[in-house]
This record gives sequence, C-alpha cells and structure tokens, in this order.
Amino acid sequence: MTGGGDESVTEAEVVTATFDPVNCSNEYCVSDEQYLDMIRQYIWPSKFEWCLITFYVVVFVIGVVGNGLVCFVVWIDRQLRTVTNLFIVNLAVADLIIIVVCLPPTVLGDVTETWYLGPVMCKIVLYLQVRTCSLFVLRFFGRYPAMGVDPLLPECHGTSSGSWMERWIICGVLLGRNQ
Repeated sequence: MTGGGDESVTEAEVVTATFDPVNCSNEYCVSDEQYLDMIRQYIWPSKFEWCLITFYVVVFVIGVVGNGLVCFVVWIDRQLRTVTNLFIVNLAVADLIIIVVCLPPTVLGDVTETWYLGPVMCKIVLYLQVRTCSLFVLRFFGRYPAMGVDPLLPECHGTSSGSWMERWIICGVLLGRNQ
C-alpha cells in the first residue's frame, strides 16, 4: 500500500488484524504498510483543512504584498512622507511582521493538530508570536500620546523601565517556566 489511493485501512481491519504481541513493530500490531497508511490518512489534510490552508495562503499573500506596497510607495515618494502616512507605514510594518511570524506556525498547528518543530522551536515561536503582537500594540499606544501614555514620561520624572539585563533575565525566566 503506497497511500494516496483507495487502499485505506478501516478500523474494523485494525481490530480484526492478527494480534501477535511478540512481533509487533507498532502500537496497533498491524503490518508496517497498514500502519504507514493509517499515519498518511491522519496527516493528510481533509477538504475543510484544504479550504483553511487556501484561506491562510490568500491572507498571507495579500497581506505581504499589500503591506509591502504601502511601505514601498511611501519610501519611494517623498511627498507621501507625512505624519499620517508614516503612522500607516508603522501599522503596515507591524502587520507584515505579525503575518510572517504568526501565520505559518498557526496554519501548521491548525492543520496537523500537532507540533513537528520540537520543544525549542515551540517556545521560540510562542515567544515571537506573543512578543510581536504585544510589542506593536504597546508601541502603538506608547508612541502616540493622544491614544495612550506619553513615552517621555519616564525620562521627565527620572524613572526607568529597567535595564536590558533585567529584561533578558525576565525573558529567560518566562521561557524556562514551561519546562
């Protein structure tokens, strides 16, 4: 059985397969070909998942192209470098980074229902997803005083939000916490 054809293994065949605990090479005690076919059936996306993948790809392509064009046009034309357009470029860059960092791992997790990239990449991707989303939300509200907190407030009052070493220690604690 080479998969991809109509030679699928049903649950009844798995249950009625000869049970030989001495010669089992997998957890279901079926032939290796049947076991590989079961794995292919589980991993291969369903029709709904293909629709989901298509939707994600369309969002990814439109997001990257659209936001890239916004940045490119404002960069090329000096007359477009107004405060409002630079604000829009900031949002476009934030959107680009979120699309590139968050979308591919989300598709992988939604479709395969498992994580193939290992525990280290799991922590790195989760950290990057949370960091990029929170970074741009906090920068958005922190950079524009009419919408949030004045960013010069700590410098005016002589306070600081912590050294770089403190931030790295906190990041290390948060990344190591889930082990």
